[in-house]
Amino acid sequence: MKSGQTIAKSDAKKPKLWQKASYVNLIRYVPSGVYFLRIRVRGKLIRKSLKTDVLSVAKLRLTDEEKKYRHLPDNTKFVELVQIIQNAGGRFSHDCADLVRFLAYGGFRLGEAGNITWADCDFKKEEIVVRGDSDEGTKNSEVRRAPMIAEMRQLLERLRETHHEDMPATRVMRVSECQKAMDAGVKKVGVSHLTHHDLRHLFATRCIESGVDIPTVSRWLGHKDGGGLAMKVYGHLRNQHSTSMAKLVSFEPINVVPLRRTKL
Repeated sequence: MKSGQTIAKSDAKKPKLWQKASYVNLIRYVPSGVYFLRIRVRGKLIRKSLKTDVLSVAKLRLTDEEKKYRHLPDNTKFVELVQIIQNAGGRFSHDCADLVRFLAYGGFRLGEAGNITWADCDFKKEEIVVRGDSDEGTKNSEVRRAPMIAEMRQLLERLRETHHEDMPATRVMRVSECQKAMDAGVKKVGVSHLTHHDLRHLFATRCIESGVDIPTVSRWLGHKDGGGLAMKVYGHLRNQHSTSMAKLVSFEPINVVPLRRTKL
């Protein structure tokens, strides 16, 4: 056997054992085809079998497993986190803080947020045009319109005033990711590990807690299943909201104090 052939064999690439799926936190073990949850919590990498090699089943089980590890910050903790990121003193600290706000206020995927330009921000209709990112493996790459909530409008107006020289085709966000900034921030705030995708969940959670119906939230997120996935992920929030709202409903007669008639 020639020496060149020996070297070629020793340098041959080993087959990949793990394959990324088209969903965040979902991977596939190639030898068996079984899907696994892969998530990092407080710096610790967790890998757990979903006990299926069927993608549609794995997707549903992934949602259930993610709930066990996802602990989103409340409003107070979120504001504190953003301020810590903004005041970290790094070159891009302010830009990273703005990206955290942008993702949380809009419910965008990270790739979608990076595609949004000033021309996509319609201040009159209070909407933002969102385009999918094929590089992310995003299935729903169709154009959709997301609402410009009050906090989002304030953020965009501030950025537009600060970067008034930007052209309509300029991207709104100045950084493409902020994971390291978030990792450092959550340690100081004392909340669970937070990812870019968790900010999308935070948006949906706040919307539903504020009384927005699930089909509407699903449409804002760009889901094409009529709200089925959103119902599975956030249905428990709707139930809690429904319970509190039900307390306002009553068939008891309202106490009415009759007005006294005065003689003319």
